[in-house]
Amino acid sequence: MEAIESLATEAIKEFENKHIQTATGLLTMLYRQILDNPTELQSINNYYIVGRAFLFMLHNQLSDDVDTIQTISSIAYLCISKAIKQNVSDLNLYKDRLLVLILGYGAFKYTVMSVLRENKEKRWSITFFDSSAVLLSENAIWQMQFFDMETIPVIYSSSFFEEQRKVFIKKLQRQFFLPAKTIEEVLEQGRSLHEKVYDYLSNKIFIEADIDF
Repeated sequence: MEAIESLATEAIKEFENKHIQTATGLLTMLYRQILDNPTELQSINNYYIVGRAFLFMLHNQLSDDVDTIQTISSIAYLCISKAIKQNVSDLNLYKDRLLVLILGYGAFKYTVMSVLRENKEKRWSITFFDSSAVLLSENAIWQMQFFDMETIPVIYSSSFFEEQRKVFIKKLQRQFFLPAKTIEEVLEQGRSLHEKVYDYLSNKIFIEADIDF
């Protein structure tokens, strides 16, 4: 097992055993190791365990710096999405990716903004930090979240996610997701956005070993 996988495994174990201080120390070590050697992400075997450790960094609020949170959420998203591609039927993977999109929402939207700009999406004729750009990226994340929620409908047994779905339907009715006008069209846009974000991050992190956000 690679060193970063061992660190991730131990950190998760400590976190689940409620040894928060020890887990935080291990998560910090893991983050710094990846920061110093991003190429290590190219050769791991268990992407899920590493992605989940980065999800725990978000959950444990390892940092309050937006750039750091963007890096953490982007790595978490990429590794868990890689695990989904390896095991598309594991619904727990979609749940954890959904949690990344929720916990990392405020910073991850800037990664999504880069993807939208790179792909020259319709209506993308605005400056990078224009308020409209932020709205577009936020709505894109909503669609990605909705795709994952609908993939695991049992999640609606939680009142939180049930309310999230109601908010989403209201946004759909107010035409926030044009050109998509129906749930089916939004789900397809959400699926497509997941692919675009994955491809962008896969190239940036796995191939270029660039984790500078």
